[in-house]
Amino acid sequence: MTAVVTGPGDLPKPQPGRDETRQAAKDILSGREFRRPPRSPVQVVTQWIDRLITRVLSASAGGTWLGLLIAGVVVALVVVLIVRFTRNVQRDPGIGVAVHDAVGRPAVDWRAEAAAHEAAGRWRDALRCRYRALVADLAGRGLVDEVPGRTTGEYRAQVNGSVPAVAADFSTASDLFERAWYGAAETGPDDAERIRQLTDRVLTGASR
Repeated sequence: MTAVVTGPGDLPKPQPGRDETRQAAKDILSGREFRRPPRSPVQVVTQWIDRLITRVLSASAGGTWLGLLIAGVVVALVVVLIVRFTRNVQRDPGIGVAVHDAVGRPAVDWRAEAAAHEAAGRWRDALRCRYRALVADLAGRGLVDEVPGRTTGEYRAQVNGSVPAVAADFSTASDLFERAWYGAAETGPDDAERIRQLTDRVLTGASR
């Protein structure tokens, strides 16, 4: 049976050709929502190592002792490079972490609270109070500016500028505080004694 066309409205709508369809799909996929996020340097290195190990293992798939030896040497070399790289990448002590505590509280009050925590075996809280007492003492001597939100890195920088002779001890005390309070490291009597010794050395050196 032959279809009868009575007017322009009865004509079938033309279908897009192959080239038009391909171009339309290309335009859609080139949109921002379909773009892959850029790879971080860590991802680039990790993927490169993964490809390298895969190639070496594929080359030694025959199971010959020479191929396995080469694969072992390459893997060991990659491990050594990773270890050396991670050792060289250290935390910047100038950054530190924010110290969110009461500002302007006297050092004697911090020490009284520290003693109470130590008597109750709350070593983590005690270490925090000892560190805050040290900062309050230095602030009372005009050696640091105790302001809300200041980081341990900023306190380090100020101590290094005002009394560089005690900068190393103050930095060690800051490390103890960071590991206990922000790193959730186990804290005990030895740490309490350590922060007291560091405090005494910092304050004695700052008095000279």
